[in-house]
Amino acid sequence: MPRRSLTAVTGLLVLTLATTLVGCSDTTRLPDPTPEATADPLFASDEEALAAAVEVYERYLDVSAQILSEGGANPERLQPLVSDEIYELELEDFLAAGETNYQRSGSLEVVDSQLQQRIQLEESVSEEVAAYVCVSRESIVILDQNGESVTNPDAPIEYAFEIVTTLNAEGGVLESANLWDGFESCGG
Repeated sequence: MPRRSLTAVTGLLVLTLATTLVGCSDTTRLPDPTPEATADPLFASDEEALAAAVEVYERYLDVSAQILSEGGANPERLQPLVSDEIYELELEDFLAAGETNYQRSGSLEVVDSQLQQRIQLEESVSEEVAAYVCVSRESIVILDQNGESVTNPDAPIEYAFEIVTTLNAEGGVLESANLWDGFESCGG
């Protein structure tokens, strides 16, 4: 029995040694890693990236205002401009607006903006751009069914939002827009 165990152990050592030597031979050399492709950024400067993000947000504001001024009709025109999450939230507001007899005119207007950050996405053909924007509601008027203004005169004129957009060569999509308290140049 001891002889059999010694043979088994010797055979295992020979097999391990042979495997180790084969693993170290030149014939199993791994190929050199390929360098990762580095694409040029979508925008030449932070200012260009900010301008593109603000443009996406302004299109969103304009289309939203148009839908609301028409009593919530045809909300699907907003869908290509925003994420699914924003569209679902806005759709609720548009449907509620359609149930009232209120008329709305005017639009929120961007009066200031500041870049927060920009990130080139993995596919290298688009960027995520986050920014702070200050919007004014000064031109918005809401009228009830009798033509009387129901616009709240005590509400702040300016609001700050943190927006996130995904931009590419064809345009962009608004991913999120959240109220933001920390944008000092906005009157809040």
